Amino acid sequence: MARKNAKKQPEAHKIDCAEVFASLRDLEKIKGIPVEYMVERLKQALTNAYRKDREDHRDIPAENVVVGISEEGLTMHQIKTVVDELTDLALEIHIDAAHRINPDLKVGDTVAIAIDIQKFGRIAAQTAKQVVIQGIREAERGMVYESYSSKTQELLTGILHNRLGRVVSKAAGLSLNGAAADLTQQELQAVCTAVKSFEVPLTEPMGMDSAQVTAGGILTEDFDPCTMESKLVPGLYACGEVLDIDGDCGGFNLQWAWSSGILAGRSAAEVEK
Repeated sequence: MARKNAKKQPEAHKIDCAEVFASLRDLEKIKGIPVEYMVERLKQALTNAYRKDREDHRDIPAENVVVGISEEGLTMHQIKTVVDELTDLALEIHIDAAHRINPDLKVGDTVAIAIDIQKFGRIAAQTAKQVVIQGIREAERGMVYESYSSKTQELLTGILHNRLGRVVSKAAGLSLNGAAADLTQQELQAVCTAVKSFEVPLTEPMGMDSAQVTAGGILTEDFDPCTMESKLVPGLYACGEVLDIDGDCGGFNLQWAWSSGILAGRSAAEVEK
């Protein structure tokens, strides 16, 4: 009689927590990502994976799944409420079943039901691997980001004077200590608007002590424009802001003072000869 060969049962997938933590420590040394941060990411990923891959396909809140992971191993529990009449098998446990776990439990208490890690092992192992890989990718993106990101206060460098750029950025409601790469589309639009229509309200003059040019003066029609000599008083020369001439700021008044001054001086010297 032919002998039937027994089928070899597939080995249960297990998550090697010691190996995972060794990888996380290496990741922290190389990429600077704290182990604690990656452990929290791993817990969140395992929680979400369990919620999606439940055999009964019932949706349960994330807070009803508790994940414990250390180098010694992985534990997972589902939190259920003790009731005397079941209405939701995913979130409730009957009082009789609860008493088999702990005789002291009462209706309204919560109990942690251990999740069979053997059934969840393959998913857990794949999830742990993906979290580590994703952590490496995020770290590499972070390094590139740090290399190319700049402070918001430097956003308008090369477009406006640095001091003016900071004023405009603040007027747009930006934090000058933030990274320019983090700005939203709305914030960038606010900067563009501030650059194109920046308003400077005028309140009052600052007074003569701060004045750069004065208006008024003696009539220009009473002076010869070729010599700057008075037509009314021979030998009297005038120049600069003494005459009724004033221009916009930007060097125009200084240039007028220098040009008229040298003309008046030379004309007076010619008369002396």
